[in-house]
Amino acid sequence: MTHQELKDYLKGEYGGYALFEPENYDKGIIGVTDNGNVVYSYERLAEMLILEEDMTYEDAIEWLDYNTVRTIPYMGEFKPVMLMEFPDCDDDYLVGADTNGAPIYYYDNVPDEPVRHECLEDYMLLEEGETLPDPIIIYPLSVE
Repeated sequence: MTHQELKDYLKGEYGGYALFEPENYDKGIIGVTDNGNVVYSYERLAEMLILEEDMTYEDAIEWLDYNTVRTIPYMGEFKPVMLMEFPDCDDDYLVGADTNGAPIYYYDNVPDEPVRHECLEDYMLLEEGETLPDPIIIYPLSVE
């Protein structure tokens, strides 16, 4: 799917869209929420910057944090979701979390009841009695 086809699809299916620019960021897309928010993989974007922009891992992370992640709150109703993966997390459901700490699940692997995610709670440094934001469910979206 080309960048323009992606825009057309999102506008037709959800009534709007917000995508990161430049177009090569599309390589980091792993899905879409039921509200039409495109979900990007932080790690895939970092890998893309390393391979295509000849950055070190540290430079790619700094670039993403400063130029991409911090823009998300200002991108409107369809603002993208940035998936932060936890590869060392031994969890049957959790794919990762967004930058606000909301658990992210794939549409076909959602727990029937709320689940504690210790690795996510540790990441978010939750205080006693604090809870995680509502989960985000993602659906496949192939842009290749």
